Amino acid sequence: MIMDMNEQHSNTQTEVEIKTLSESLIDELVGAVALPKNAFTHRLFWRLFRGITDRLAALGVPFDRLVRDQGLPTGCRWALTHFCHPTLVRGQELVPAQGPLLIVLNHPGTYDAFTLLSALPRLDIKWISSYIPFFDKLPHTRKHILFAERNDPAGRMLVMRQAIKHLNSGGCLVYIPAGHREPDPHSYPGAAQSIENWLDIFDAFFKYVPGLRLQPAILSGMVSRRWAKHPLTWLRSKQIDRQRLAEFGQVISQLLKPGKFKATPRLSIGKALAEDELRQFAPFDSLTVAAKKISQSLLEGHCNEFGCWASPVNTEA
Repeated sequence: MIMDMNEQHSNTQTEVEIKTLSESLIDELVGAVALPKNAFTHRLFWRLFRGITDRLAALGVPFDRLVRDQGLPTGCRWALTHFCHPTLVRGQELVPAQGPLLIVLNHPGTYDAFTLLSALPRLDIKWISSYIPFFDKLPHTRKHILFAERNDPAGRMLVMRQAIKHLNSGGCLVYIPAGHREPDPHSYPGAAQSIENWLDIFDAFFKYVPGLRLQPAILSGMVSRRWAKHPLTWLRSKQIDRQRLAEFGQVISQLLKPGKFKATPRLSIGKALAEDELRQFAPFDSLTVAAKKISQSLLEGHCNEFGCWASPVNTEA
């Protein structure tokens, strides 16, 4: 009798968690199609898309428990199995197992953070992200995230202090210096040019974290070429907004028809470099310039290996 009551309580708690997570996704859908986020659009999209957001939310609950029990990389690997084929990785063996490490990643969106995190041989990971209500409501995952908003200077300074503290404790920090979505090298032009616009922040990390190493990483294959060209994306004029719509359309189709289409992420990880090694790439300039150069070089090798937009090697959807 007591066991039945405990099971019933657990099921009820899970249902509440799923509903909360599902509702947190609605405004993201509203924003993707450039509608105002208000009570009317929230109710409308809740009625139209709740079945879809419930499916994603139902994955969020066990994912968060896996993060609690086995760590963030294991949770990410499990989550990716629902959307992706195994990641094609080169350079995974180059990731240091310990010591302060700043991993610099491009931002093609969709499953990008999960793809990188799933490949890391460490548990002491935090990553800097814009505010995402869905992740904020996952208590064990939330411990690994430092939320920062571009329009909140005070909040960004606090996050910077927290990031430096984590690095000084010997931890691993994943940082996306673009601060916004970038072209997926697999499906869109402009990935190398986007790196030129990365935030100028790397000197500050090295100034306050002795022994820090920087490691570049490049991802592609988050958005399929089919969805990149989908008529749904014509609702928006800017490429960055079209890519966001393509992401939402792709993930929604995957939730509606599980297993019918899976993306094939490609990940390249470069060598981890200390400050003196990094300065060799830009001896008379800032560390940000050096970080851009090594990331663009890694992108070039990535495209040679896996194929990129308009590349003859790039024949997949």
